[in-house]
Amino acid sequence: MLCLVREGFKVEHSGVFCAANCLNTGSLMKSTVSTTNLWNSAQLALLNGILAQLIPSGANGTIPSAAEFGVADFVTQKVSDKPDLQLLFTQGLEYLETLLKFSEKTAAELSNEEWTALVSQLEKSQPSFFEMLLRITYMGYYSESAIRPLFGLSAGPTQPEGYLVPADDPVELDRMLESVRQRGVCYREC
Repeated sequence: MLCLVREGFKVEHSGVFCAANCLNTGSLMKSTVSTTNLWNSAQLALLNGILAQLIPSGANGTIPSAAEFGVADFVTQKVSDKPDLQLLFTQGLEYLETLLKFSEKTAAELSNEEWTALVSQLEKSQPSFFEMLLRITYMGYYSESAIRPLFGLSAGPTQPEGYLVPADDPVELDRMLESVRQRGVCYREC
């Protein structure tokens, strides 16, 4: 198993994210982090499938999905030391396994439309699990310094410096505010 070394933890890749993309982003080495401690391989495949639906890869292939970026390891890290979250995630993944058994397919055999339906069903029937999975997925993906530059943002910390915001064009601001100025005062002085 190959992994991409990132700040904070190492990311294990299951083959979905090709080594060529890993080489463009960071260095490859043997993984020391394992997502198989909490969940079986079928549950891990389901987790990665859901992660790929929550944050899909970019159309041109330059932005990895949450699954390709290894967010499953971040999820595992967040859940592993909290028994209540472990129970919530284990129950949620077991629910997904049950849904998958009814389809008589494996996670790898599901079409994009079937994944979308599975995610919708999960959101409706397991709202607590879905909300927590979504929150942790976003935290794990967007907090990584290697991802932010792909969206045109700084790789540095968002605080205390914040992101650089280009100065507004005064002419454009005047144009946008003209209708507000024409409306006049619409509040009372206190």
